[in-house]
Amino acid sequence: SLPLTFTAMFDDFEDDDINQLLERFREGVRRNESVFFDVEDFEALIQFFLIRNNAENAWIAWNWASKFHIDNAWIPLLKARILMFEGHLAQALTCLEKEPEDEEMLEVLWHLRAEIYSDLMEHELALLYYRKVVKVCPEESKALIWMDMAHEYIMNDEQEEAITALKRAIRLQPEGEQAYSSLFHLADELDLSQDCITFFSSLTDANPYNWMAWFYLGLTYKTMDFIEEALRCFDLVITI
Repeated sequence: SLPLTFTAMFDDFEDDDINQLLERFREGVRRNESVFFDVEDFEALIQFFLIRNNAENAWIAWNWASKFHIDNAWIPLLKARILMFEGHLAQALTCLEKEPEDEEMLEVLWHLRAEIYSDLMEHELALLYYRKVVKVCPEESKALIWMDMAHEYIMNDEQEEAITALKRAIRLQPEGEQAYSSLFHLADELDLSQDCITFFSSLTDANPYNWMAWFYLGLTYKTMDFIEEALRCFDLVITI
């Protein structure tokens, strides 16, 4: 997945904005001339090309960016993003050795490190950096970070920590289904369905209109063969 800050920056662009950038980019490629953009625009272009699996154009944009913004601290992070996309993880890490003072930039750098260490199966190091990220990232991003941490805990054979992380993700984002599903299946594997009933019930008590919590409460009852309770939950889901 792409770091949240990169994705958020790209999402700030309207179609007309990115189309204008692309038109200027393509004209520069056609003329074989470097074209000046602000760093944020280069970032949007690189993100756009990576989403579309076009590393070649991403590198062209990065080379122009490094030419015009040689001392800008975002340039190594953009290079790391492209290297990660291509699977050159060790090289990407070398771009992330110097920690900037800017908090937003630091958040991105830590997130990139966490992703790289996760891909390298270095789950303790991935968790170290995800813990740093979750302390400084925007409130609306924390649920996704906790889900990433849950994955690392599972890979590190720390299932109870994973369950705690998933619960935190759900509390932060009660409408996000992926965390509910992961928690339900993990608890079922570990024979902790009763704990799930307690947790999902606490969510429905807090918000009786939380149909997602009712649905997974019903699934949990179903796995425990409490069919009447499960049907009651599913009826409420349909009603809501």
